[in-house]
Amino acid sequence: MIRRRILALLLGAALLGSIFSIAQAASATPGTVFRRYGIDVIGALNLTNLTGRPQTPSAVVQTASASESYYVFPAVSSLQVIDSACFYILNRSGNYSGSVTMTLDIYGIDGSYHRTISSPVDLTTAATGTWLSLDLSGYTTRLTASEYPVVHFVYSNGAGGTLDIRPIFEIRSYTGLRMFLPLVGR
Repeated sequence: MIRRRILALLLGAALLGSIFSIAQAASATPGTVFRRYGIDVIGALNLTNLTGRPQTPSAVVQTASASESYYVFPAVSSLQVIDSACFYILNRSGNYSGSVTMTLDIYGIDGSYHRTISSPVDLTTAATGTWLSLDLSGYTTRLTASEYPVVHFVYSNGAGGTLDIRPIFEIRSYTGLRMFLPLVGR
């Protein structure tokens, strides 16, 4: 009887230890995906404006032609969580009488807006020549297989001016067991 209890306790401890080891391994080596290339869309975000456009490493933000534009990243093929997003302004030149606000949004595969997952950033005053992080908002960063991340640029005074900004982006997401562990500090 005592041997059975000792054996049951040892097996229980071994099982808990193996579950803890799997959880640690999952958080240390998640299935990480980096998105760095996207498609520029000037004006309305729809299939017509996306079709036939190449992916580029840098967004083109020009205030002369529209009141808003988008930088569209490829859709995900599985459940993912965006872990971090940052940008680097390669170049900023020209003039514009208003602000250019940038947010990281999530859109559905049908082109519908789902939610904004970052705080807005004014690209007319953001630092150039350094990587800057976007402030993400917790559990809303989970993506389903029918969603994709989009950087949305809004020009406060509509089209006009000669402002030309060239940011690059890095969006990091992960898949796998880590998705089901608590997101401490996110």
